[in-house]
Amino acid sequence: MVQEIANCVLAGLPPDWQLAQIEVTELSRDGKQREFEAKYLYTGKDGKGAAFTPCNLREPALNVYKLNAAMAPEKRNWIKATLVLSREGKFELQYDYQKKEGDAPAASSAQPAATPAQSPAPAPDPNYDPTKK
Repeated sequence: MVQEIANCVLAGLPPDWQLAQIEVTELSRDGKQREFEAKYLYTGKDGKGAAFTPCNLREPALNVYKLNAAMAPEKRNWIKATLVLSREGKFELQYDYQKKEGDAPAASSAQPAATPAQSPAPAPDPNYDPTKK
């Protein structure tokens, strides 16, 4: 599945890309029905970030969601998934979850959505190395 995501993402990246990032954020939930937004960002050799358009705007985000099938049921209720791909072929997938009652408040997932056409999202960290934690 990650290879399918990467294939679509690579189709939209410029030749100088170093890192590509897909952010899939839950916008709303009604029972089992969930609505998501995806943002596609890359960092070039110059360290500057920008938005890009993959082969299909829905396909990579949908495939990130389909990765839920491999997760334990209690881990499937994430509110944000971030997949980072490196030019060297490495990747990291991180999930963020809603804070439980009594925990510190979570970042609101109801913030207005910014799309690349409206305002570019912050660039991925050019010093990020998915092999180091």
